[in-house]
Amino acid sequence: MCLLGVFRMSIVIRIFMIPCINMQDTTRKIAVGSHVWVEDSSVAWIDGEVLKINGSESEIQTTDGKKVVAKLSKVHPKEMDYPEGGVDDMTKLSYLHEPGVLHNLSVRYQQDKIYVRGCPASVFICFLLLFNLLKDN
Repeated sequence: MCLLGVFRMSIVIRIFMIPCINMQDTTRKIAVGSHVWVEDSSVAWIDGEVLKINGSESEIQTTDGKKVVAKLSKVHPKEMDYPEGGVDDMTKLSYLHEPGVLHNLSVRYQQDKIYVRGCPASVFICFLLLFNLLKDN
Protein backbone atom coordinates (compact mmCIF):
# COMPACT_ATOMS: atom_id res chain seq x y z
CA MET A 1 0.00 0.00 0.00
CA CYS A 2 1.40 3.39 -0.91
CA LEU A 3 2.33 5.92 1.76
CA LEU A 4 -0.29 8.39 0.54
CA GLY A 5 -2.97 5.72 0.94
CA VAL A 6 -1.93 5.09 4.56
CA PHE A 7 -2.13 8.80 5.38
CA ARG A 8 -5.56 9.06 3.72
CA MET A 9 -6.80 6.10 5.75
CA SER A 10 -5.37 7.69 8.88
CA ILE A 11 -7.29 10.91 8.27
CA VAL A 12 -10.52 9.09 7.45
CA ILE A 13 -10.28 6.99 10.59
CA ARG A 14 -9.60 10.04 12.75
CA ILE A 15 -12.68 11.80 11.38
CA PHE A 16 -15.24 9.02 11.13
CA MET A 17 -14.32 6.37 13.68
CA ILE A 18 -13.96 8.55 16.76
CA PRO A 19 -17.60 7.94 17.84
CA CYS A 20 -17.09 4.15 17.56
CA ILE A 21 -13.84 3.86 19.50
CA ASN A 22 -13.85 3.17 23.21
CA MET A 23 -11.77 6.09 24.43
CA GLN A 24 -10.67 4.64 27.77
CA ASP A 25 -7.19 5.60 28.92
CA THR A 26 -4.90 2.86 27.59
CA THR A 27 -1.71 4.57 28.76
CA ARG A 28 -2.19 2.88 32.15
CA LYS A 29 -1.56 -0.46 30.41
CA ILE A 30 1.83 0.61 29.06
CA ALA A 31 4.91 -0.42 31.05
CA VAL A 32 8.57 -1.11 30.34
CA GLY A 33 8.70 -4.07 27.97
CA SER A 34 5.26 -3.40 26.46
CA HIS A 35 4.84 -3.68 22.71
CA VAL A 36 3.33 -0.47 21.37
CA TRP A 37 2.55 1.64 18.32
CA VAL A 38 4.17 5.06 18.03
CA GLU A 39 3.60 7.72 15.38
CA ASP A 40 6.22 7.83 12.62
CA SER A 41 6.57 10.52 9.95
CA SER A 42 7.45 8.10 7.16
CA VAL A 43 4.99 5.22 7.68
CA ALA A 44 2.24 6.78 9.87
CA TRP A 45 2.66 4.25 12.75
CA ILE A 46 5.47 1.89 13.65
CA ASP A 47 5.62 -0.80 16.30
CA GLY A 48 8.26 -1.11 18.97
CA GLU A 49 9.04 -1.97 22.57
CA VAL A 50 9.09 0.40 25.54
CA LEU A 51 12.61 0.67 27.00
CA LYS A 52 12.10 3.40 29.63
CA ILE A 53 9.33 5.50 31.11
CA ASN A 54 10.14 8.89 32.63
CA GLY A 55 7.01 10.57 33.96
CA SER A 56 4.78 11.20 30.96
CA GLU A 57 7.40 10.28 28.33
CA SER A 58 8.59 6.92 27.09
CA GLU A 59 11.63 5.73 25.16
CA ILE A 60 10.76 3.19 22.48
CA GLN A 61 12.98 0.89 20.40
CA THR A 62 11.17 0.57 17.05
CA THR A 63 11.30 -2.49 14.83
CA ASP A 64 13.37 -0.56 12.27
CA GLY A 65 16.10 0.03 14.88
CA LYS A 66 15.39 3.66 15.84
CA LYS A 67 15.01 4.89 19.39
CA VAL A 68 12.09 7.29 19.75
CA VAL A 69 10.97 9.41 22.68
CA ALA A 70 7.21 9.98 22.77
CA LYS A 71 4.58 11.14 25.22
CA LEU A 72 2.70 8.25 26.80
CA SER A 73 -0.55 9.86 25.66
CA LYS A 74 0.61 9.43 22.03
CA VAL A 75 1.62 5.75 22.42
CA HIS A 76 -0.89 2.93 21.87
CA PRO A 77 -0.65 -0.69 23.06
CA LYS A 78 -0.03 -3.26 20.34
CA GLU A 79 -2.20 -6.33 19.84
CA MET A 80 0.05 -9.31 20.67
CA ASP A 81 -2.41 -12.14 19.89
CA TYR A 82 -2.97 -10.84 16.38
CA PRO A 83 -3.88 -13.48 13.78
CA GLU A 84 -1.49 -13.69 10.82
CA GLY A 85 -4.20 -12.86 8.26
CA GLY A 86 -5.83 -10.07 10.26
CA VAL A 87 -9.42 -10.10 11.46
CA ASP A 88 -12.55 -9.63 9.39
CA ASP A 89 -14.48 -8.22 12.36
CA MET A 90 -12.56 -5.33 13.89
CA THR A 91 -14.54 -5.58 17.10
CA LYS A 92 -12.41 -8.70 17.77
CA LEU A 93 -9.34 -6.47 18.19
CA SER A 94 -8.34 -6.00 21.82
CA TYR A 95 -7.42 -2.37 21.10
CA LEU A 96 -9.62 -0.49 18.67
CA HIS A 97 -7.40 2.51 17.96
CA GLU A 98 -6.06 4.14 14.82
CA PRO A 99 -2.77 2.20 14.45
CA GLY A 100 -4.47 -1.12 15.18
CA VAL A 101 -7.23 -0.50 12.64
CA LEU A 102 -4.77 0.72 9.98
CA HIS A 103 -2.52 -2.30 10.54
CA ASN A 104 -5.47 -4.68 10.22
CA LEU A 105 -6.65 -2.97 7.01
CA SER A 106 -3.12 -3.08 5.58
CA VAL A 107 -2.65 -6.79 6.37
CA ARG A 108 -6.01 -7.69 4.86
CA TYR A 109 -5.41 -5.46 1.81
CA GLN A 110 -2.07 -7.18 1.11
CA GLN A 111 -3.90 -10.53 1.12
CA ASP A 112 -6.68 -9.17 -1.12
CA LYS A 113 -9.18 -9.52 1.74
CA ILE A 114 -10.43 -5.96 1.70
CA TYR A 115 -13.73 -6.45 3.51
CA VAL A 116 -13.95 -5.86 7.25
CA ARG A 117 -16.72 -5.32 9.77
CA GLY A 118 -16.77 -3.08 12.78
CA CYS A 119 -18.87 -0.16 13.84
CA PRO A 120 -21.44 1.37 11.42
CA ALA A 121 -18.96 4.05 10.34
CA SER A 122 -16.59 1.35 9.08
CA VAL A 123 -18.91 0.67 6.13
CA PHE A 124 -18.48 4.26 5.02
CA ILE A 125 -14.73 4.08 5.63
CA CYS A 126 -14.38 0.95 3.49
CA PHE A 127 -16.22 2.56 0.58
CA LEU A 128 -14.13 5.72 0.89
CA LEU A 129 -10.89 3.72 1.07
CA LEU A 130 -11.81 1.65 -1.96
CA PHE A 131 -12.70 4.79 -3.91
CA ASN A 132 -9.35 6.41 -3.03
CA LEU A 133 -7.36 3.27 -3.85
CA LEU A 134 -9.09 2.84 -7.20
CA LYS A 135 -8.72 6.53 -7.99
CA ASP A 136 -4.93 6.35 -7.37
CA ASN A 137 -4.52 3.39 -9.74
